[in-house]
Amino acid sequence: PVSFGENWYSKVYAGHHLMKTLISVGTGGHPIVSVLISLYNYKKYIENTLESVAQQTLKNIELIICNDCSTDGGEKIAISWIKKNKKRFCYASLIENDINSGLPATRNISISCAHAPYIFILDADNFIFPSCLEKHTATLQEAGDDVAFAYSQRLVFNDQNPSDCSLENLPDWDIPLLSLGNYIDAMVMHKADILRQVGGYTVEPPFDRLGLEDYELWFKYMEAGFRGIKLHQPLIAYRVHQSSMLRTTTLHKESLIRQALKNRYPHYFNGN
Repeated sequence: PVSFGENWYSKVYAGHHLMKTLISVGTGGHPIVSVLISLYNYKKYIENTLESVAQQTLKNIELIICNDCSTDGGEKIAISWIKKNKKRFCYASLIENDINSGLPATRNISISCAHAPYIFILDADNFIFPSCLEKHTATLQEAGDDVAFAYSQRLVFNDQNPSDCSLENLPDWDIPLLSLGNYIDAMVMHKADILRQVGGYTVEPPFDRLGLEDYELWFKYMEAGFRGIKLHQPLIAYRVHQSSMLRTTTLHKESLIRQALKNRYPHYFNGN
């Protein structure tokens, strides 16, 4: 299934890099949701993340993992896991970039491969609760044409002490509030056709390597007349740890990213 959407891929993937398929298995059929996982040096967490996908109450799932040239062997764990769980999915694939390309470009190549009408973005160091995909899908199936994606409340837990956790009561979709800062996690479910319509994730600097590429995507949706919708129960779990991209990169460059957003979407930041 990983040849789907090549023309779209050529437009939104940075440079002229290539990817290869390391494994592609499954039972076939028509997936309802494509779960996309970008993998880079999360060997420690990837199996836990994948198990949370296998335990979903939704049946027809496509799983696409894109390895962005990990150096810790995490892709080997993912391949082994896929072989053991291949009957769980319509399609389960592990693809790999030829060079390290950054999170937005890696997500875009996965989007180009997805077959389902809904796409769920899952970080390789986090996990989702069993009813996550089913409830997100139901919400989007009932939503209006102006709704591009659905997001949920989230559980935040400490990797060193999992009992140290808290539920976050995230706000509803609110454009003025979003201009003050991002409160929506990257782990959301998109309508695939709308996500492709707006061009996926931006791969130009500074959004290609500094994080908050999801934050920039919300503004792309706004510009196109779309919005997000919130589910009021916690369906995702966010892991706090020292090697996360948020802690190693994004927090140190947040002012630079915010200025780039103001430059690109000035009418949303008047007075902020």
